[in-house]
Amino acid sequence: MSLPLGLALLAMALPAATPAVQPVAVSFDADNGSVPPPYRRSTSIEIAADGSGRLLRLLGYDRQDPTQRFEYAFALSEAQQQAFARRLEELGLWTTRWRERERVPVGGPFVHLSFRRGDEKVVLPAYPVQRQEAAVETLRSEVRALVPEAANAARQAWEQGRGEPE
Repeated sequence: MSLPLGLALLAMALPAATPAVQPVAVSFDADNGSVPPPYRRSTSIEIAADGSGRLLRLLGYDRQDPTQRFEYAFALSEAQQQAFARRLEELGLWTTRWRERERVPVGGPFVHLSFRRGDEKVVLPAYPVQRQEAAVETLRSEVRALVPEAANAARQAWEQGRGEPE
């Protein structure tokens, strides 16, 4: 067998390399609505395009009070970033025309979620139209799943150590 033919056969037998996709930055902010300070809970997940991330959990409204604030830094691997970017494409993030309901609730829980890929930015509606509700919830879940289990466990232990509000 000739060398070029052998190389061609070898190339066909090897799995094709998946082309790299542009990394995505994420901003996720959620809260449980307008409630008295002891009951207020908010969560922020920020992930930069380089994979560096931060989970922030806040009890109450004072973002500066270190006793009411839990923060955990983490980093996504290149493989995690690529898999996430591909998953967003599969879910149609960049091609869907996202729509907000005409009538949205006043007060109550709120989730703001945005994605940035280069100069392109997509902001999901906090209260999507009914036919997009499942897709928006899936995207929210995909972002929450990026937070390492160690961060979630540390946050949970911190909150349990704080006790219930009176």
